[in-house]
Amino acid sequence: MERCRDLFLRLSEEFSICFVDLSAGRNLAVELALRVTAMPPMQELVSRWLVFHRWTRQHVMSAGNLVNGPRGLLPVAKELGHDPQAFASSLRYIRTVVINPNSPAQRGLTTAQGIWLNECDSRLLRLAGDHQLGRNVVLGSVPSDPVLQWHEQLITDSDVVRGIANVETRDAFVRLARVLVDAEAWQAL
Repeated sequence: MERCRDLFLRLSEEFSICFVDLSAGRNLAVELALRVTAMPPMQELVSRWLVFHRWTRQHVMSAGNLVNGPRGLLPVAKELGHDPQAFASSLRYIRTVVINPNSPAQRGLTTAQGIWLNECDSRLLRLAGDHQLGRNVVLGSVPSDPVLQWHEQLITDSDVVRGIANVETRDAFVRLARVLVDAEAWQAL
């Protein structure tokens, strides 16, 4: 724990922002990060938590359980010494592979498919609210894109120019990059 704390402190001296990918789900790395960020010298640093999840029923429920479940991030953070309200305010969600029912990309759908897609999206919005992943805690979303589906990579200008990625997806990443450092987006809810 001390080595991890020292690493985080050194990184905070050298960089204005650092990202630590803790992989999916509950694991030892997540617990270590929770323990270390609860330590007194670390509490003075800004730590933010992003939970990425696909915009599907299964993934919305899983993300809700990952954060709010019996051994979720919020109860474990509290158990390890984090202030529950401060921790909750430092946590946001990123919805990925989101299909916008009103997008021009959906123009080829039949009327029945469009209606069904809108109904699915409405059900997902209600489900997200039920699992405490409502709009007020969503930092951003990334639309569905073949490049993400097959390579799970960031979309670059080069990908858009080459015609393999959609401009909307690249723009979503640009918006996300901006909001990550926007203090207003992280105001207490």
